[in-house]
Amino acid sequence: MLPGARLANIYGPTEATVYATAWYAAGPADEAPMGRPIRNRRAYVLDQHLRPVPPGVPGELYLGGTGLARGYHARPGLTAGRFVADPYAPSRGRACTAPATSSAGGPTASSTSSAASTTR
Repeated sequence: MLPGARLANIYGPTEATVYATAWYAAGPADEAPMGRPIRNRRAYVLDQHLRPVPPGVPGELYLGGTGLARGYHARPGLTAGRFVADPYAPSRGRACTAPATSSAGGPTASSTSSAASTTR
C-alpha cells in the first residue's frame, strides 16, 4: 500500500447506479469486506424465501433504496425475475439481487443481523 493512502472497498452492481456499499480501513488491513450500505441504501443477505440468513451462512445479496434501477430496459422477463418487492423497506419499494452475487450474512455484509440500512 502507498504510504498515507487509505484502503477502501466500494461495491455496486450496475443495477445500483454507481455503488451501494462502502468500507474504509482504519489502518493497515489484510482484507477488504463489502462494507455497509451507503446513505439511503439497504443491503440484505437473504435465503431463497427472502429471509435474512444468520452470520456466516451463504445467501444472496439484495440491494434496495434510492439509486436503484427500476428494471432492465426492454427486458420485462429478466426484470420480473431479478427485481422483487422489498420485504424490509420502510415504505413500498423494490429490491434487486446483484446478478451472480452471493454473500455470507454477518457484520461485513450488513449489520449484526443480515439486513442493514442507512438513511443519513
